Amino acid sequence: WLQFQLAGGVVGGRSLVSKAYLESMRVPEILVRREGSWAMMSPEGHFMGYGLGWLMSDYRGKLLLQHGGGIDGMSAMVGLLPEADVGIVVLSNLNGNQLPLSLMMRVFDAYLGGPARDWSAEYLGLVRQAEAAGAAAEKQRETMIVKGTTPALPLAQYAGTYRDDTYGDLVVTHENGVLKARFGPAFVGRLEHLQFDAFRAVWDNPARGTNYLNFTIDVTRRAAAADLYLWIPAHFRRVP
Repeated sequence: WLQFQLAGGVVGGRSLVSKAYLESMRVPEILVRREGSWAMMSPEGHFMGYGLGWLMSDYRGKLLLQHGGGIDGMSAMVGLLPEADVGIVVLSNLNGNQLPLSLMMRVFDAYLGGPARDWSAEYLGLVRQAEAAGAAAEKQRETMIVKGTTPALPLAQYAGTYRDDTYGDLVVTHENGVLKARFGPAFVGRLEHLQFDAFRAVWDNPARGTNYLNFTIDVTRRAAAADLYLWIPAHFRRVP
């Protein structure tokens, strides 16, 4: 597939996709600010953009195309330097790590004849900074929790199915005096009360960590909605 991309849509001497079509996918459709985790993916870039499936930036005077991905227990990175006729894919059996990105940059340096650079150490330092910032933000949130409050309803009355048109169903059950939440196969765990009608979801899979879940009580004294704060807040309405 990398060779197919680098060859302009030709494989086995046969053109399957026009070069112009592939080039159209490499035109920025969205500008990306080079800050935070995005800056990690463009360490020496002057611009970042997102095209049709490619994150674009410049590296040592050449166009860099890349895209990473990850899910439970695995992560991947694919990158192309079309002008250098080189592409790489790195597969890792650990989610949420920067090894694929570090190795990709190391290989590109080798092909471009640049000086060796300890990308692993650099990215590890940036990851540690992000972890420290996240821990500080979490600590700040903990100080804002109002102590001594109780839920507005008996726990059993929060149980039900809550639905979002985009994300699907969030199912809350009441089991042996404890609320449990299930959001797809990956997010399953117990709900710990924080304040008022807000809970902390402690997922069974430790790699998922914790997230906040807040219920909305309507004028009929019924749990009518639930907001689950994942990578972005997802708003679920209760199914009658």
